Amino acid sequence: MKDFSRFIPFNALVVLLLWAGSTAAQRPKTPTDPPDEKQVEALLVKLTTADPKDDELRKLTKALLKETTKERELLQGRLGNIPSESFGYQLAELLSVQRRMIETGLLLCEKPEEKRLLLNQMVAHTKMNAKRIRSMTEAGLRAPYLSGLAESTYLEARILLLRFELPAEPVVPPRPGVPTDKAVRELQIERVKNLAIVLSQQSERLGRTFEDYDSQLANLLATQRRVMEARIELSDTAEDKFLQLKRLIEAAKAMEANIDLHSNAGVGAPSRVNRARSHRLEAEIELLRFQTGRELTPMRDPNPKPAGGIDPATIEPIKLIAQLLRDGRKNDNVAELLKALFRELMVVRRQTDTRLGAEKEDFYSQLIEITGTTERLLRTGLELCESAEQAIALRMHVLNMAIDIETRVKRRTDAGIGDSYAYNLARSFRLDQEIRLLQAKAELDQGSNLNAVVPCQATPGPCVAPIASPKVGPIRRLVARFRSP
Repeated sequence: MKDFSRFIPFNALVVLLLWAGSTAAQRPKTPTDPPDEKQVEALLVKLTTADPKDDELRKLTKALLKETTKERELLQGRLGNIPSESFGYQLAELLSVQRRMIETGLLLCEKPEEKRLLLNQMVAHTKMNAKRIRSMTEAGLRAPYLSGLAESTYLEARILLLRFELPAEPVVPPRPGVPTDKAVRELQIERVKNLAIVLSQQSERLGRTFEDYDSQLANLLATQRRVMEARIELSDTAEDKFLQLKRLIEAAKAMEANIDLHSNAGVGAPSRVNRARSHRLEAEIELLRFQTGRELTPMRDPNPKPAGGIDPATIEPIKLIAQLLRDGRKNDNVAELLKALFRELMVVRRQTDTRLGAEKEDFYSQLIEITGTTERLLRTGLELCESAEQAIALRMHVLNMAIDIETRVKRRTDAGIGDSYAYNLARSFRLDQEIRLLQAKAELDQGSNLNAVVPCQATPGPCVAPIASPKVGPIRRLVARFRSP
């Protein structure tokens, strides 16, 4: 009889490997695993399917999700076929649409696992785009800043998912409004006038210049909303806000009809129709929420407590950035991702600043890219600020960036290069930063005894944080919108 004892160790190893493989196959998915696309598709079908119990608001939200989903699919499909001169803006638009689709879907989800699935999909898609753009950049097919743009959006998606998995933080009550002084109100009036000029110029340019039509359309729709928001900031009554929302809807309907007309004639990409329809649906949803008292409280910037004894004007930008990257927030996983995002955005911002007017590309797209990146850099930095003085110092630094952009564009316009449209765009960005800085200074002067924490009350719809606690920023408050009460 043969002796098989010498085969026992080998057989045991085989059994162990088979057991490990079986265990791995049955391992439940973690929040960081890529989602099953079939599950995501099934969820999107469920969220957009009509239900007799749906009220008007839920019907509109479902319609919006359907439009943004279709728009994202169309933009993703044509990403590799976009000309170099408009690739950057189209990539930014795709990333923006992806985010709006997820935000809308989260409002319709009823279970935490459904929300987690959508957030996981956002992480997976932004990771895929970041990898794709990085390979194109390394091959010399795209500008280096595009890789940073895609990577920063991937980091933002990871932060959203990670914060969703954390325990819900308590919500602080709204602060008493800071009276608007004369200087701020004059700037607000100037901003409305300037934005109205920008909107008029964009309407005249739509389809009549060499610029990419889709970029023009996205800019026009964004400016329509900015005009409405700027006018509402000047409004003193609910009637004024209702009127501004109605005006936005009327303008959105007119634009949608115009885009439909072009589409029926075979002119333009199909995604334009979805973009215009989404814009109109967003305005109608906002009006309906206002009428029914179910508004999503606008996100406010982080409001850290004053440290005292520090003059923000004495904090040098280089030292401030070093402090934020070294000491900003507690050292947890979210903080590390925020710091990585801040570093990435600083690189992208420096690259877009170098490119502004220096390359043979669409100057208006370059201008929108640098202002958009600067805004994202500010919001991420505010998340890392430990004191109100740091936040104001950061705002002062960003205002100086905005002034530099405006000065360079004005110099270009005075030299007869381009028209006043670019200057008005840069000027409106500078006015935004100046107004916010003055408002932040006024709140600091009022004191910081307004951060008492109260538990979130159970109310219809998602629990919304009216303002941030010292450690809660725009990304965290976005997640708060989608948590169950």
